Amino acid sequence: MRLPAPFGQRIDRSQTLEFTFAGKRFSGYVGDTVASAILASGGRTLSRSFKYHRRRGALTFAGVDGNVLVQLGARPNQRADIEPLAPGLVVEAQNVFGRLELDAAELLDLCGGFLPVGFYYRAFYKPRGAWKRWEPIIRRMAGLGRVDTSAPHAIADIEQAFADVAIIGAGPAGLRAALSLAEAGLEVWLVEREPEIGGSATWRRGLSSSEQVSDVAGAVVEAAEVAGLRDAVAAHPQIKICTRTTCTGWFAENELTLMGPMHYTRLCARAVVLASGELDQPAVFRNNDLPGVLLGSGVQRLLRHYGVRPGQTACVLTADRRGYEVALDLHDAGALVKRVIDTRSEVDATDLEAMAIRGIAVETAHTVHQANRNWQGELSAVEIGRFDAAGHPIGASTRIPCDLLAVSAGAIPQAQLVCHAGGSLEFEPGTERLRVVWNGTAHNAWLAGAVDGARSLEEAFASGNQAANCVLRALQGEPAFGEGAIAAGHSGDVADGAGGGVADGAGEHGGSLAGAAAASAPGEALGPTLFPHPK
Repeated sequence: MRLPAPFGQRIDRSQTLEFTFAGKRFSGYVGDTVASAILASGGRTLSRSFKYHRRRGALTFAGVDGNVLVQLGARPNQRADIEPLAPGLVVEAQNVFGRLELDAAELLDLCGGFLPVGFYYRAFYKPRGAWKRWEPIIRRMAGLGRVDTSAPHAIADIEQAFADVAIIGAGPAGLRAALSLAEAGLEVWLVEREPEIGGSATWRRGLSSSEQVSDVAGAVVEAAEVAGLRDAVAAHPQIKICTRTTCTGWFAENELTLMGPMHYTRLCARAVVLASGELDQPAVFRNNDLPGVLLGSGVQRLLRHYGVRPGQTACVLTADRRGYEVALDLHDAGALVKRVIDTRSEVDATDLEAMAIRGIAVETAHTVHQANRNWQGELSAVEIGRFDAAGHPIGASTRIPCDLLAVSAGAIPQAQLVCHAGGSLEFEPGTERLRVVWNGTAHNAWLAGAVDGARSLEEAFASGNQAANCVLRALQGEPAFGEGAIAAGHSGDVADGAGGGVADGAGEHGGSLAGAAAASAPGEALGPTLFPHPK
């Protein structure tokens, strides 16, 4: 359902837009995405899975899951959770035999035990030549979207650009690094795939290191601080902001490929700061793909950005403190939060107190064993219980009816670009988290923010400032280097080598830079920044 203000900071409630989805008429507001408008109108199923044609709903609302792929006219495989709503838009479901609500191919789900992965390669190649007859049928069953070969070619702008520094990600760390570098006289490109800058600060309940997730006063102060930083960055003449733009590649000599709406840019930068953040990960349990199961961050994005509450009765599955933030947000939005299911055996007392004040029950050392579905194939209940060290259920399960399960089971750094540049991810047993392993100092490249392990707003600001310090030191002596370092008085300033940062471009940054990068063939990973800057 749609929530009143202040929920829904991205939508304009004075302008209503009409569109159709799967043959039905829907309405939304300017600023909505296709998926947020559908959920606001009560829809939950957006697509069907490619093999068994199970119902699929939105999961992340970050443009990274395949559940939301739809057909928009001649454009297949468009991500409904980030596709802006437009008047008169005709949206069709993909990979459907019949109607979205009644897909005849859903019968394949009943035969799943007889259809193992790759069975068709072993079952349909005899007699000789049989595969040529079966292949079109199998492709039709599993295909996603329709390609209109008669559609006119789209015309996109192509640009070759240069900058002193490219910053990928406009969250708190990226904003702080951008402002610090711009104030030092450098030309900065700030690349953000969302329609606004601010990153997680636009939807998280609070990013401070406060011991209380219910610290409303602290959250207000944080919001004001981030808002001031956003305004300062937007007004600075040395910073070029590219929203709705995705960096799709990172090549030798810090050449970046940027894809925006009908715009392609090849950007060459003297230095790069990667502040791409992190993304929640789904938990593993039976039927974890049902519509109504969302990541906790996806729920918060829906609430804050679009003013949509995706369910009335909710449960929260968590493995860290973020789940308690999600529970508080849902409670504030009017949802009945029946249970917080925490996989940890020890929970902070302030978190438990915040739940008790609101009458929200907490089950520790529990997990979700299974999600149940109703006759429509959507979430109707979860079964929870204890588990052993191997994750196997122990004892009897408890069934809790709900139409929403928010999952906050940990996060992973969004390190795709780092991996493209030769880095990797490594599991840390102590923290039970993945960290980035990468030597970027040889390429004038550094990490900042959550991708580098920052967990609070203070840590994000410090990480952004430290990355900016490293950039300034690396560019010393080059023609475009601006005199001076980070201005004194910035929140989160850290001394050389403090706060886990890099001193003089060496060592580890936030614990994520390895001592040396593995050798690779020429052209496969980043090389030294050798190209002459045009300035």
